Amino acid sequence: MLFVLLSRQLAAQYSVSANDDSNIEWRQIKTGRFQLVYPDFYEANAMRLARVLDTVSTNIGNSLGTSAPKIPILLHTNGSKSNGLLVWAPKRMELWTTPPPEHYAYPWSWQLALHEYRHACQMQALNKGITKWLNAIFGEHIIGAVSGVFIPLWFMEGDAVVAETAMSPTGRGQTPEFKMQFKAQLLEKGVFNINKISLGSRKDFVPSKYVFGYYMSAYSRHLYGKDVFSEVLETTTKGWWKGNWFTKTKTERYDYAQVYQLLTDTLVSYWQSERVAWQSEDTSALSEIGIAKKYYTNYRNPIAIGTDSILALQSSNFDLQSLVILSRGKAEKLRSLPFLNHSHFDYKDGKILYSQLSQNPRWGQQNYSDIIEYDFKNNKYRVITSMAVFFNPVYNPADSTLIAAIQTDSNDNQSLVILSPNGKFFKTKKLLYKNKSQYIASVSTNANIAFAFPCWNEEGTMLYVIETSEQGKCIASYDIASMDRKQITDNSFDDISRLKIHDGRLYFIRDVKGKYELVSTDLSGQNARLETNTEYGIENFSFFVGDCEPSQQDLFVSTYNSDGYRVVKTKPLAKSMSLSEKNPEQIFVSSLREQENFMLDADCVASCGKSFKSESYSKTTHLFNFHSWAPIYLNISKIDFGIGVSFFSQNLLSTSVVQFGYKYNPFDVKHELYLDYTYSGLYPIIDIETSYKKRSLVLEEPSDTLNAQWDELMSGIKIAFPYSWSTQRSVNSVKLNFDYSVRSLVHHQVEDKSSNMQILDRFSTFGAALSLNFLSAMCLNDIAPRFGEVVRLNYKTTLTSDPADYFSALSTTYLPFFFRNQSLQLNLSYSCNSPQKYYFPSEISFTKGIYGLYPEEFYGFSLSLHTPICYPDVQWGRFMYCKRVSMAPFFEVGSFDGNIQHSFGTDMSFNVHLLRITVPLEIGFRVGYLPEFGKLFFNFLFNLEL
Repeated sequence: MLFVLLSRQLAAQYSVSANDDSNIEWRQIKTGRFQLVYPDFYEANAMRLARVLDTVSTNIGNSLGTSAPKIPILLHTNGSKSNGLLVWAPKRMELWTTPPPEHYAYPWSWQLALHEYRHACQMQALNKGITKWLNAIFGEHIIGAVSGVFIPLWFMEGDAVVAETAMSPTGRGQTPEFKMQFKAQLLEKGVFNINKISLGSRKDFVPSKYVFGYYMSAYSRHLYGKDVFSEVLETTTKGWWKGNWFTKTKTERYDYAQVYQLLTDTLVSYWQSERVAWQSEDTSALSEIGIAKKYYTNYRNPIAIGTDSILALQSSNFDLQSLVILSRGKAEKLRSLPFLNHSHFDYKDGKILYSQLSQNPRWGQQNYSDIIEYDFKNNKYRVITSMAVFFNPVYNPADSTLIAAIQTDSNDNQSLVILSPNGKFFKTKKLLYKNKSQYIASVSTNANIAFAFPCWNEEGTMLYVIETSEQGKCIASYDIASMDRKQITDNSFDDISRLKIHDGRLYFIRDVKGKYELVSTDLSGQNARLETNTEYGIENFSFFVGDCEPSQQDLFVSTYNSDGYRVVKTKPLAKSMSLSEKNPEQIFVSSLREQENFMLDADCVASCGKSFKSESYSKTTHLFNFHSWAPIYLNISKIDFGIGVSFFSQNLLSTSVVQFGYKYNPFDVKHELYLDYTYSGLYPIIDIETSYKKRSLVLEEPSDTLNAQWDELMSGIKIAFPYSWSTQRSVNSVKLNFDYSVRSLVHHQVEDKSSNMQILDRFSTFGAALSLNFLSAMCLNDIAPRFGEVVRLNYKTTLTSDPADYFSALSTTYLPFFFRNQSLQLNLSYSCNSPQKYYFPSEISFTKGIYGLYPEEFYGFSLSLHTPICYPDVQWGRFMYCKRVSMAPFFEVGSFDGNIQHSFGTDMSFNVHLLRITVPLEIGFRVGYLPEFGKLFFNFLFNLEL
């Protein structure tokens, strides 16, 4: 079992990233600690980030007892994604540098540097003992496999959040969002068992691995000291083969289940005292909009659109993010909007305005964030911008044709912009350019500022916006005529978001004593008031307007509890407060900062007087990077796993991947030596393959049975032309493939010499394939798409005087069934082959339970129903934790050269974690019946969720 888990975890380590635009020229900065690779147009920002990385690298690994490893770092700057990635096969760090509008009061790239570099130090700390020897023998994937099997993911992410909190003036451990999730769960739902809290649930909301991991990591350091994980990692790396799996320090046992119990006792006591103190204050009187919830559901961004109707965004594990109207205790679904960004939209006159993620047709790293207008009364969409990155669009209250938004370019320079269909609106043309029918002009000028959540004043002449810099966050105003800027609030590391102006006052969400609450000031930033005081905090708000309510002072608030964000009605408290009053540090934060004794702030970075030399990064000379080998067969591109030996090379840009080795297959290909090379740095994806196989074929003839065996040497090239796009609710792709191969069949034999069967000796083949995918977006608990169509067409032929031909067609249709998360799958398939000349490997699946048949012509029909049974969240025995049980009953009919075969049965699947390993497995069995043969068949099902 341990070998199987390690083998599957080896497969999980390989990460072939999507590609950047092939037209990008790359540069690099090489130091003794890192190699920073970035697009040539990103030079200035890369230099600034290099100073941050160099400063971080000297301190980031101290409490793990290690120094930062030298590591290549790749920057993706050409899209709307904001994220970081640290992988070890091959070893690299990837940073998506676009600042997100919902980020807390700290530069985005600085937080990435702290968090991802801490991950690098965690992996470096594992490079000891027997793990270090195995790493030297087998390559970089060994450390990744050890971390995946023996190190809980809550530690990996939680310790990184500890680092970003302890080494910065803010950090997620200091933000109210982390606190509210765990606090509400403990005080209202109680203490979940250790498996549920650490491995998650598909039924109930469980705080994320970042939240739970942060509190576990912080409390462990509170109990054992700052070096606890340095010691636990060292004993694990030196003794995992003896059963020391994250369980020992140098001097005592580390039982994280016991630590969890002590942590929850501490937090419950601490937060109950906070509840008592809160109850003694002036609190908001909340009138909940009563929507029945069967499970954890969020209702965000509430906007009153009538006397008894509220527009909101609904989301849960069981359904896609959707626009709904809350009315009379029910939620009426208007439209699924799965790709709407940041849970944010603006509303005016029956239309909503939002930004939506969209794909580049070819380059996965170059994605966009388009501005979309949806008229839900007439069910019409309007795409306002395309192939650019815009966030947080808002209507001008006086002229709905004017839109304000945040735009990000490929240099991560953010601008506060105005969009208008009339270029004459702007007084200057110097800042104008056009996207679709929109003229766009920038109001802001500071390239080192990140912007978020703009709002208009009530006259539509001024814009207010949140600015994030090295000094934290502030609110500033811009006159759209003169472009004059005025700072409204002082810079602070207390988080703020969601600006709105109402009745001559500026309202926004702010961190107030560890909770997100509604605060207001006058339009000059004075006369601050606390407007809400809830137990856990709020996320968004809106006022009653027009004829909705006689009193203009009532407001809707999206406030949090353990069942998710709910919509409530309340009145502003209008309680005076001071924005200059500093928020207290959250529990554990002060001691963590004392332990690390390092702060990455503006002064720290400014003190780095180093200058770095940049140079060109050649794509040609960095094609190959042989990093690992394994005593198993792994094919990353084909997602295949089995018996054999594998060797791997992958370059930093993920455009050049080499896999070679040996594979054993118990079916028609018994033994295979293979070499696969994929180059995806051009628009067409080029695959070059060479293999030497031992193949066999059993052919049923009317008079006798023919058994053929041969060795096959094949060299081929395949060129693929992919094209992808997304709509409001679906992800679609088209791929056209052409392939050419040369094949040599040696030492072949046919047992029945009298047969007319002839196997070609040496020949070439040509093939073409077309695949079409139109698939609806899926929520967490969907097993298969609810709507979709997949079409596969394949044609192959030998380039000989008497050619052997192969053709196959497959159509897969997905339709929703009666209940939630159910999907009906209908397959229609056809293939024709040439077994008397050369039998091409089939591109479609035959009827379940039928093996060893090689038909010349096949027709297939199958119908299956993917359906969840239950979400037990139960521990089975000592080693298995089950989160979902599902089944897929099936009925299939196949015609094998006119011989009809039926098959029916069911697949039973269990979504489980073994030995508390974080990566879930889908295991199960298939049981079916073949009526023509009068026998049952049984298969074991196994899949790794990546």
